[in-house]
Amino acid sequence: MQRVYRRILILVAVALVHLALSVQAVLAANSRSYPMMLGGIGSGAVLLDNTGTISAAAPIPGRLRGFSPDEKGFLAARIRIGDETHAFTLSSQSVKQIPCLPSLISTPGFPISEFEVPSTDSPVATQLRIFSPFIPHDLPNSTLPAVAFIVTFHNPLPIAAEVSALISCPSLFVAPDQAEVLPASNGFFGAHITSAQGETAVYTYPQRGDATVTSLCWNGSEQTVGWWRSFVNTGNLTGAQQLHGVAKPAIALAVHLTLVPHDQVQIPFVLAWYAHTPQSFYYATLLPNATAIAQRLLANWLALYALTAEWQDNLKFSNLPSPLIQRLGDCLQPLLTEATIDHDGFLSIPYRDTRLETGALSPMEDAITKRLSLSLPLLDLYPDLIAKEIESLGTAFRQHKDYADAVPLLLLSDAYVRQTGNLFLLQNERPILRDASQVLDSASQPSHSLWRWGALSAAASLASLLNDQDLAHHLLQSFAQETQTIGNIFRNPKTSPEPSLVNPSYWLVPAALLHAFDANLSLPILSIPFTYPSVVPINYTLFPAYLYVLIMQNHPDAGLHYSLLYHSIETNNPLECILWGLLDGLSGFRIDQVTESVWLLPDIPGDWPRLECPIFSANLWATLHYTPTARGENIRLYIARLFAPGPLAYPPNSELLSKLPPPHLVIRSLFIPAPPPGLHHPPTSLPEVHLSLAQRPLGFQLKPVNPSVLCLQLDAPLQLTAGDTLDIEVH
Repeated sequence: MQRVYRRILILVAVALVHLALSVQAVLAANSRSYPMMLGGIGSGAVLLDNTGTISAAAPIPGRLRGFSPDEKGFLAARIRIGDETHAFTLSSQSVKQIPCLPSLISTPGFPISEFEVPSTDSPVATQLRIFSPFIPHDLPNSTLPAVAFIVTFHNPLPIAAEVSALISCPSLFVAPDQAEVLPASNGFFGAHITSAQGETAVYTYPQRGDATVTSLCWNGSEQTVGWWRSFVNTGNLTGAQQLHGVAKPAIALAVHLTLVPHDQVQIPFVLAWYAHTPQSFYYATLLPNATAIAQRLLANWLALYALTAEWQDNLKFSNLPSPLIQRLGDCLQPLLTEATIDHDGFLSIPYRDTRLETGALSPMEDAITKRLSLSLPLLDLYPDLIAKEIESLGTAFRQHKDYADAVPLLLLSDAYVRQTGNLFLLQNERPILRDASQVLDSASQPSHSLWRWGALSAAASLASLLNDQDLAHHLLQSFAQETQTIGNIFRNPKTSPEPSLVNPSYWLVPAALLHAFDANLSLPILSIPFTYPSVVPINYTLFPAYLYVLIMQNHPDAGLHYSLLYHSIETNNPLECILWGLLDGLSGFRIDQVTESVWLLPDIPGDWPRLECPIFSANLWATLHYTPTARGENIRLYIARLFAPGPLAYPPNSELLSKLPPPHLVIRSLFIPAPPPGLHHPPTSLPEVHLSLAQRPLGFQLKPVNPSVLCLQLDAPLQLTAGDTLDIEVH
């Protein structure tokens, strides 16, 4: 009896431990306390830690430098009402013994993070909003190497209040030469730190005439902050205007003004940087120095914030789980520091640490993994960069005839042309694409490679578009043979001549990425376990691919639940970008502008009653509303915006640059889910389908593709514009 009782106690204890770990995981996921990168695409970033301080920087992508506790950048606020003064850093961590807050109400995220001072700690409502411009299809503003810090004060009291906001920042580059306060110009106030590697600048642009701006340079090596007492007493800064020969110089700016009762003010600061490297960045073609970058962002921060928040709001107003919405933004952070964009718009992956520990079959395939992971969200959000990437891969393949260039060249070319309909690129790269297809199909290339398997499918598709039917037929035969071979390996892993291939660490990444680029490329993979620790070969680098495969190909209910509880973002892991593919995976959206076809095949967990989510594609923004019913489904597609390829998508001397083609969207075929067969709907009969545009019925022919998919072949091509709503009812 005692033995049974002891065993029960042990089981209860184990259950309590698991419960505690689960609660801890949920709380950790909900707090979203991991660090956040903010900056420009391919232009570097600063790292904002979970306390609200600037704890590290990578002003040159691939070169992250952590700050010592004495070096960290921070913001501070001072509030004086009558004889009562409150002064503190806008952080929950003290810097150089400056008073900090016990806690912050924080909502960190990319590309917008918000921190709010609890009302118990400040008589005036105080909020800090931090963002970097990230505006799909707007590359010049999205590559700005800068971060905006907006301090908002609101005085709810019936008496006036003095308020001051302050920012202090070290050099983002190593070996700084000097710090200097710069002369005010056109309402802009700032200071900068110069270095052989680059320039760091901090600026403000107070929009109220009664504001007082003060600034100084100070020695970050000092144990205490000598100017802090002056700031507490007066709300202003007094100190050196220049500093030379100091190992850790820092610059600080403060804005001081008075709020009348029930008044509100927003005080903007901008931290900008400008790298001096042999290979200049894309932003160097637009602006000459960090001062110009900071002033551009300050002058336009309201508009740039609104445009950044617009696509974020499309996610927030969906019915996707809030942790998933958070991940869809946060997974884009590697675009800032894991690649560079040069002055011509070419994407370049830093040579350092090119090898990812993904368990792939070779370093060559690891390089393919990194390039395609970063390209996945860029195809939807900045497709012109993919056009430049295809051009760059074509040039590299022309020189080396390398398999590592052929695979991404073919996969990206097929996906880009299908989404944008830009056949000019296809014709321009025609000889290179044909050569790459033949190299891929040669016997000297890796056999049983999932990358080769997926690239063969893309090569056959491109050959068909190029009207090379003989090559297309041959490539399809090779693809079918490779599909059968790989399928046999997965179905019979114990007797396979390639047993290592079925190890999850070898196939997870290509399985996830190939499915994300083309949903038809779904492997006959083995079921993988729900719990991460039991998959021994998988490491944290592979985690995003593991979650993607769980959700999209194995166990959507458990996979989504598991990912929301346990997965945090690694800002320096390019594979995080794979999670962006979940948005199209759940909505089932695909588009082929060449054949003028659209797929709306939602794949949602079984306990979701409906799906409302945004669609971001290379040529459009839209919103999908999907509601399954007892006897069918209702689908609504709202077209928010249309886009056309921009100047970067064409050669510099192209005649098309003088008159770029306008955006357009034409649909001839529409693919939707077929309702499951029921008592009143035999499997052999066709359901009743109604299609309308703005409540105007449209004619079509209904054709079953397979038991789960229907094709609506429209009687006439349907041209859609921004603002159009397409409704589909299936009974």
